[in-house]
Amino acid sequence: MPALNPAMPALRIFVSHSSRLRDDETSAAQAQANWRLLQETCCALRDAYPDDMEVLVDYDGLQPGDDWEKSLDGWLYDCHAGVLLLSKRAVQSQWVRKEASILCWRAANEPDFRLYPVLLDGQTPEDIDRDPFFRTLRLSRFGVVQDVACSKSILAALRPRLDERVSLRRAPRTPFEKIVTAVESIFAAEIDERTLEEHCRRLGEQSPPRCHLDRRRALARSLACALLRDGESAQGRFRQLIADIFPRPPRERADELFKYVRSLWVDAGAARIIADAREPGSALALNGEFVATEIPECDSRFFTLDRYLERAWPDSSEIRIVSVTRMHSAEEIWQGVREGCSPLRSSPGRCLPAARLDQHVRQYSGHLIVLLTPAPETAPDPELLGELQGKALTQGCPSLIFVYNVGPQMPPPSLLPGLQPILPALRGEDDLHATEEIQTRETLKRYYS
Repeated sequence: MPALNPAMPALRIFVSHSSRLRDDETSAAQAQANWRLLQETCCALRDAYPDDMEVLVDYDGLQPGDDWEKSLDGWLYDCHAGVLLLSKRAVQSQWVRKEASILCWRAANEPDFRLYPVLLDGQTPEDIDRDPFFRTLRLSRFGVVQDVACSKSILAALRPRLDERVSLRRAPRTPFEKIVTAVESIFAAEIDERTLEEHCRRLGEQSPPRCHLDRRRALARSLACALLRDGESAQGRFRQLIADIFPRPPRERADELFKYVRSLWVDAGAARIIADAREPGSALALNGEFVATEIPECDSRFFTLDRYLERAWPDSSEIRIVSVTRMHSAEEIWQGVREGCSPLRSSPGRCLPAARLDQHVRQYSGHLIVLLTPAPETAPDPELLGELQGKALTQGCPSLIFVYNVGPQMPPPSLLPGLQPILPALRGEDDLHATEEIQTRETLKRYYS
């Protein structure tokens, strides 16, 4: 997960390209020219918006030893805007195609997201549309920039739209930024300036740059970024922080911090797929060892699903999971949904009419997740899923999402008709994170006993 600049720029912009030189291209004039153009364009953007923009580009933002694929995925799902530098080589790059599809999908579905396609090497929209893949993306709807050959002309073409975007001065907060802001607020309220500075140093953070924040708040943000920047190891840093810091924050604040930290191992892109499932009755496929497993030591009924939902909606306490295992028909599943939403579900033997129960399902204002756990080795029935989605649509249940528990391994897409897989798939690591969470809870108990 990329670290945030403590000055919190108004716009974090991802630059997609295929310009890095390969060993066999060091003498190729066009490859050299595109590589220089990429670097000059990124420098021009930074120079034009020194305090308002953070440019996310792989050659500058990734360090040796980084998990580059995971870092790029984090940028793609957590940036506020994207620039597609489409040279002739970039159009053929499979990685650029992945980035383009994600950025186009975000631009089409998120009102505040902006995408700026830039055609290089003299290409026109008609040239791009000859490629079946790019034709389906319909880049022209985002306002394609063409007839540009240098960083100055690219910046001149983009500047009116960038100025408009930056003039808002306040970017829409991504899920990760919401977590950073919440953790920062706790640190600023509970930890003195000297202690904040000391622990920023211990976690390898430099002094925060000058910004609009007072020094204590800037240090709190730096410490929050240091704690959260690598989700898979965040709990280890949190345990070390609780062990070392003194005086410690009150227990209820430590518990609040823990809640934000414990789900960061979930991939940002996977969480985004859940958060953006906007159609009533969207059907997703989730794999893992503990999707529907109760782990009392983690205070969780459905460990893996719980953490994915916390990652998708970090600022929401209105998440309800209804587990359904009887799946012989759509009506039987829907009856399970009704029972799970019934206000009398804790009173065996008492029930309400079906129409009244449907009303409770419709009126639930939070996130309603129906966990479908079939018998082992049972393939999803597309006809059944279609009936369920139809019921959710006709009943007017805007917050309802179906999550199909496919077991430890994610099947290939051909075996998931009617389902959108939550990717990247897990490869058995959820059991490791359950163990990690139990260790963190034991640490809290030890220091707050």
